[in-house]
Amino acid sequence: MSARIAAALLMTASLAACAPGAFIKDTAAPGLDMRPLPDPSVETLATTCAPADPAVAASMLDAINAHRIAAGRTPVTEDPRLATAAQAHACDMQRTGRLSVVGSNGNSVLDRVRAVDYGPCRAAQTVAASGASPAALTAQWRGEAPNWDNIGSQAFENAGIGARQGPDGRVWWSVVTAARC
Repeated sequence: MSARIAAALLMTASLAACAPGAFIKDTAAPGLDMRPLPDPSVETLATTCAPADPAVAASMLDAINAHRIAAGRTPVTEDPRLATAAQAHACDMQRTGRLSVVGSNGNSVLDRVRAVDYGPCRAAQTVAASGASPAALTAQWRGEAPNWDNIGSQAFENAGIGARQGPDGRVWWSVVTAARC
């Protein structure tokens, strides 16, 4: 097979991966759920509130990137659309008192990311309700395979941080990581 034909087939396969229902295989992140992306069901944000404190969000992003760099991964960059999706979910969790990656309106992280026009090939979310610092919380996540897969995978290039403090002092965190096609 010529190099030109091989390149054309690879490009076609890459573009097909962005279609709803496409299967995405990621050998760099074996712990990730790589089932086909579902078609959107509820592409809306359940609730909104004031944006996260920029210093708090930056502190979490810095802590995540420090762990990524220590593991030989490239840092993720902040994307304001993902931050909007993450913050809406953090507010939703704090408002309902329910720690979950599913929104109160039944939406998923993929639905929320699509709702802010990010257009992902892959997306993941890690959540917490904690009084721990961003550095302590990311250290905990690094020791938990599903959470580390979500924030540490080389498959992701962008991140958005949501943080909403509840009346009990705990911060409700939503970290959305994603990659565009």
